[in-house]
Amino acid sequence: MDMRYATTAFAVMLAVAAAPAGAQQKPAPGPTAMARATALTDEVNATFNKKDPAAVAALFTTDALLVGPDGTRVQGRKALTAYFTTTFGFWGNFTYKAEVKEAHPIGSGMWADVTSTIQTSGPAGTLKSHLADIIVPVGKGWKLRFVSVGPDAAPPGMPPPK
Repeated sequence: MDMRYATTAFAVMLAVAAAPAGAQQKPAPGPTAMARATALTDEVNATFNKKDPAAVAALFTTDALLVGPDGTRVQGRKALTAYFTTTFGFWGNFTYKAEVKEAHPIGSGMWADVTSTIQTSGPAGTLKSHLADIIVPVGKGWKLRFVSVGPDAAPPGMPPPK
């Protein structure tokens, strides 16, 4: 996937999530974005480790978009369920652990920088990645509206960070 396209798509998703109909809203008072994102990530961890693709897809909004580490775009719960069914089959017996590194409010929702480690029994072995999440309020809870997954590996030719 072209990096400019991915960056533009992410910026558009941020704008869509941040701009409720009409005007920007202030985040609801209460727990901080970090606390809310961490609570949802704890739920994601528990649900992934139950290895139930439909339950994982239910953590997303009905129109959510996931961009996989290879650039695959998966939109909507039905497609997410199919994607996670295939992915879980490839991983075999696995454990999933994600951790929020940073989270901030945007509009009525929030964005989060998340790292994950997946220990698989399949050919993938241990997978480490970074996720950019957009999280929005739905009913009395929070759902993932957009997730972009990137492997923790420098692109070929990229100098190491200083």
